[in-house]
Amino acid sequence: MKYLLYIILFTMTFTFSDAKWDYYNDSNSLIKLGTTSIVVDYNNTVWVKTGGGIVAIDGDNWTLYDSTDSEHINKATDLTIDIYGNLWFVSNGKIVKFENNEFIEKDSLGGAQFIEFDSENNYWISVDRSIYKKEGNEFIEKYHDYKGENSVASLIINGKDNVYFSRLFNGDLCQIFNDGSIVCLDENNSEIPNTYSISSFATDSSGNIWVGGLFYSIQGFDGSTWIKYDSLKTNDNTIGRKYKSIGFDKNNILWAICNPRLSGDSYLFRIGKNIESYTLETTLYDPIDFNVIYDLAIDFNGNVWVTSNKGLFKFTPELTNVEEENTNDNRLNISYGVENIRIISSNIISKIEIFDLMGSSLLSVSNIDNYEFTVNTTSLMKGLYILRINNTSYKFLKR
Repeated sequence: MKYLLYIILFTMTFTFSDAKWDYYNDSNSLIKLGTTSIVVDYNNTVWVKTGGGIVAIDGDNWTLYDSTDSEHINKATDLTIDIYGNLWFVSNGKIVKFENNEFIEKDSLGGAQFIEFDSENNYWISVDRSIYKKEGNEFIEKYHDYKGENSVASLIINGKDNVYFSRLFNGDLCQIFNDGSIVCLDENNSEIPNTYSISSFATDSSGNIWVGGLFYSIQGFDGSTWIKYDSLKTNDNTIGRKYKSIGFDKNNILWAICNPRLSGDSYLFRIGKNIESYTLETTLYDPIDFNVIYDLAIDFNGNVWVTSNKGLFKFTPELTNVEEENTNDNRLNISYGVENIRIISSNIISKIEIFDLMGSSLLSVSNIDNYEFTVNTTSLMKGLYILRINNTSYKFLKR
């Protein structure tokens, strides 16, 4: 049965300077028991897997979908958004899509764990020691560990359509190429450290892959060069290891959560653009002790959502000068048509650019100096692109 709740009241809130934490559990929201997987779709709706079902958060409107809406919801894992903005998940070997307000079983693949989509909206599935791609009506095996030693620990496809995965307890980063070949990078043939196992993936706005492992390092990889960030280790080993999840916000700032100690103490921190500093947003001594955290997602407003066994947390960061400028730029009315994009802004529009997901410029209009502008997009093929208005970027889908 679908449950609706409008405007969450009595939310537990903690404030540090201009930054703020909100805490949701079964006493003040539709969040039931612990929360695990979380994603944000292209409409800025936050989808959260909870002990009581799946919750959709659209501003002040919260909707809970439970087992009466679909038999697959209770065992749903790895919530994912496809290139058209639709919600998918895997559930006990079933591959499920949410469309037209219904949960539809699209496929079945025993042991399915992770699901990712390429630029043609084909989905890739990891199953224990194998990875499959759905082509037409068939699942094509793209990887299999014939030694039977290492399960697939994580899977991601970046904006360049490169497929990466990691293997449990192996500490390597593997890539599946279009010709079917596979190359795995580890401490013996690359600059990647021996992390025992890569536990989290993220992609930045340029399509670079970032990985977090069990030990003291977060690293970026552009396909040939490694970008290291390994200064998170502290004398008492309180942070910088056991990365559960990492992700980038709209300003290309990297956020990370980790469970460094067996006691369950958890931390959220952000890493500066210069990859030389980090800001610890919560510690053991703050009012919020995550205990056991699982996943993070960042919405279009810059809020960082964190799932945990205690419920759901939302962190609203203190605005920087850049973010304040972007907040003003966000007061826009953007209409996406089949042949054009119509933009009406409360601020002067100076420049508009459109990029593909690899960061290549496809269209640029300068010296606009107006509050309204229409961009002709007939030259663009169907797919996902990045629209930049002045200094702020948005993803959009050309249908």
